[in-house]
Amino acid sequence: MKYISSLLILVILVLSCQSSGDQKKSKQPSDQAQRSEAIYPTLPVELHKRLYDQVDYLDYIFHDLPFSMSQSEKPSVQTNIAYIGQGKVMGIPQGCKPVARQFYQIQGEIIFEADVYFSEGCQFYIFYENGQAKYANAMSENGIAFFNKIISQAIEASNQVRNQASGN
Repeated sequence: MKYISSLLILVILVLSCQSSGDQKKSKQPSDQAQRSEAIYPTLPVELHKRLYDQVDYLDYIFHDLPFSMSQSEKPSVQTNIAYIGQGKVMGIPQGCKPVARQFYQIQGEIIFEADVYFSEGCQFYIFYENGQAKYANAMSENGIAFFNKIISQAIEASNQVRNQASGN
């Protein structure tokens, strides 16, 4: 009898462990579903078109690089706005930080701002309206190439200045 009671308790324990394992498995798809949602919606097409058509000045302030950059020629401004891809941003990877803040202006008024994220596995924009994050878009391939070039040139120039200052 003792043997049957022990066996019965063991069977109950095994079954209860399996059911809790099933509960964990049933939670995984919902976790994955949460990760498959974008952190913010992408820019609406009409807003992207407005930026492309009406913005006449772009200003970049880089956080850790010793320069800023402005663009005021319409073709350059439009090319730069075209760097905003249509891909969704699914999350901000651990350790991913913005490298610059971008300001979009129409006739001297800042109408929109964006944080520019650019590092390995981290190439996107988060757009702000009235100081609040509102949209997020992946960076286009041309945008990635542009920022690679700009950042490489800035680092190279910074290294040259440092070498000249140290007498090398």
